[in-house]
Amino acid sequence: MIAKARRLYVPIPPESDKDGFWEEEDDGNWFLTEKGVSHLRKEIRAEKKANLESWKTWIAIISGIIVAIGGLVAYFSK
Repeated sequence: MIAKARRLYVPIPPESDKDGFWEEEDDGNWFLTEKGVSHLRKEIRAEKKANLESWKTWIAIISGIIVAIGGLVAYFSK
């Protein structure tokens, strides 16, 4: 999950934060708590949704241009 967040440039809460997102094991390793996992999932979903909305906008614009060009070609080829 951390790797996915990094790929999407989603900010990962630092281990030093006292928000309850991280918990330290006895051997010094840190892991995400349920709260941390939930928070990161929410942020990843939001970023994916934003990226998808951007793509949808561009696809609509490009489709409109292609249809307009097709209409012009059909009109002038008569």
